[in-house]
Amino acid sequence: MNTLSVSMFDEDLLVLGAFQRRTDANLRCVRRTSGGAAVEVGAGTLHVLLTLAHPAALVPCDALRLVNRYVRPLLAALTTLGKKANYFGRDWISMAKRPVAHVGFAHEASTGRAAFEAFVAVSTPFATGARASRSSFQDKAPATLEEVHARPIELVALARAIERAYAEAYGDALAILPRTAPRWEPAPLDPPWTAIAEEAIGEIGAGPDAQGTFRIGGDFLASRDAVENLERALAEQCATRPITMDVVQQCVESAFMVPDVALVGVRSPTTLAEVIAAALR
Repeated sequence: MNTLSVSMFDEDLLVLGAFQRRTDANLRCVRRTSGGAAVEVGAGTLHVLLTLAHPAALVPCDALRLVNRYVRPLLAALTTLGKKANYFGRDWISMAKRPVAHVGFAHEASTGRAAFEAFVAVSTPFATGARASRSSFQDKAPATLEEVHARPIELVALARAIERAYAEAYGDALAILPRTAPRWEPAPLDPPWTAIAEEAIGEIGAGPDAQGTFRIGGDFLASRDAVENLERALAEQCATRPITMDVVQQCVESAFMVPDVALVGVRSPTTLAEVIAAALR
């Protein structure tokens, strides 16, 4: 079944992307299913989650175009506020040349199951501090919808507009769910990545987690099972022979350079291979 939920938060949280790591015990962190960078949420945030049986469940689409295709009804709903909302291919929506919402996707290549997810900053900023200055915002300071429009915006009315926009776009193929506050499990505390690099969308990293299991992660978006397959392949290689850059490169290409697998936010698989090799040395 394809479903849409538009909901609100009842507390302030830092919501980590699916492949990010929590390293600060003082932060109240949860982890979502979609990839990408961390998002700040609170009472002035709208959460939009569109779950799909497969990427092309509602429109012609593959995993790499999940955000590009399914952000469109959200853009239409936000534009009804009075200023045009745009998506330019990164992980945020722009309005009045300011980032006002985070967007991303989740995907599983083996089953095709997918999701489009958005966090709309109505009156609560979605990125502050160091995150607000990261390069992927292209030197544009994030803003809330209320800042951009210089007036209060009623959350429930905007939630209804978003629901209407998706219902009009996809009709009976989409079920609209009741509004409830999103619930995620707290993110576990892990050590910092052993090796990191800055990429197109932010940080990528590799290294053991708190249980000693070697992991790959960061701010990228990807098919979840492709990441898991890569971690498994690396563990098997490390158990049988010394690891080399060539072996790591082969593992990365076998995981990601195949049909129906998505990897977004990493310019080249070689960059990911270099981080992994550095962490394994």
